[in-house]
Amino acid sequence: MPDINHTYKDGVDTVNKSDFIKATKNSDYDNAVNNKDYSLIPKAVLDAIPNGYVLDVESGAKIENSDTKYPNGMKNGTAEFGKTSMYYFDGDTVVYNLIKANSFTKKIIVKRNVKFENIDKPGVALKPDYNKKLDPIEVSGLYNPLTGRIISIADFSSKTSSLDLKEYSFPDEINGLIYQSANATVSYSQNQEHVIPKVSGSLIGSYVRVRGIGTGKFDTKGKAYNINDPYNIKELSAAKVDDNIIEFDQNILIQYGSNHANLVLIGQALGKTNQLLDSSIGNDKDKITFKYTDKQLQRDGYTYKIYYAEDGSSLASLAASAIGSVINGEDAVHAINQSWLINYATQNSFPAYDSLADALKANNQYDSSADGNVVSDYTQNFFVVYTPVQQEKQNFYIISDNDPYRRDPITKQFALPETTQDADKSGTDYFKIQGNKGE
Repeated sequence: MPDINHTYKDGVDTVNKSDFIKATKNSDYDNAVNNKDYSLIPKAVLDAIPNGYVLDVESGAKIENSDTKYPNGMKNGTAEFGKTSMYYFDGDTVVYNLIKANSFTKKIIVKRNVKFENIDKPGVALKPDYNKKLDPIEVSGLYNPLTGRIISIADFSSKTSSLDLKEYSFPDEINGLIYQSANATVSYSQNQEHVIPKVSGSLIGSYVRVRGIGTGKFDTKGKAYNINDPYNIKELSAAKVDDNIIEFDQNILIQYGSNHANLVLIGQALGKTNQLLDSSIGNDKDKITFKYTDKQLQRDGYTYKIYYAEDGSSLASLAASAIGSVINGEDAVHAINQSWLINYATQNSFPAYDSLADALKANNQYDSSADGNVVSDYTQNFFVVYTPVQQEKQNFYIISDNDPYRRDPITKQFALPETTQDADKSGTDYFKIQGNKGE
């Protein structure tokens, strides 16, 4: 131990343990080592402890008497804590016990598991899973057997590159289905909370950081060794070999799906206002078809136009533009009114067609967009908008060429006009009414 001297005034000062080390618990030693907190144990004391040993604070301190010889037969007594200093305390030594630290060795392994699924059929694999276990790295160090806290970890910076999760590439299309989304999670394959080595300032991990998603690749450059907090471990003298392995599973789910298109009625003419008439599904090279034909769309007294959302707008995005809030599912159809849609279509140059056949002829293929499996997210939308027919107005006349009132000079003035010209000249609308042509 270092030479830490304390001077006392004999007959006045009291000798206390805290004059040397204020710590009272073994965990105080761990705190001092890991967090460099020297308030309870001086740094000079910590620096003097040999490598591979820990300070046993709770076993207490004892005082060893010096072999000092005093003149005139004065006795040489041993100093005591809590007592007033006496002359014979001079040269006595305060002694703390050291305990040999325990060693540990762990293996860290990361296993990458990749699944490929059809988003419309969860759990159905599109191709065999890709599973690869990365080469393990060994981590060794020392821990305090009195507390179970790690106090040092051997440098393993030269080995950590094996835990880099490099970019994983995958195809944009499988069996005609296009890439939709990807996500990753990291989990423990075993319950091993007590054997995860951690120490302040060291880099050992309990997770793999994942960041970035892009079509055709999955960017996973995070590392499996970024932990700063101290952690308890158990002595493994009777443990199985597997207990010394820390294994992480990085699970990546990559989803593919079909293309979709919607046929949507905005307005009235088919009974209810605003309806999702049909949603078609097909692969990338298929042609779009709907169960409705132009014959089925025709209604007496109405004409219709088919607007195609050429900018790839989804129903959800159109609804958000129309009412300023996000609506998902079929409810998005009811948030779009006819006048707003026609105005929006005009401003954004949506092509308008006189028939569904013409609209599908001009836009007959799916657009290969990743649109999931919710109708409001589909990016190809054909809108049916009806307009009532404006009928031509026609005049109807009440005339007679043999009205009996005309034969009597007195009643002649009340006779019906003989011709339409006479009716127009009469200056009254009694003999003329207006109605819709064809009625």
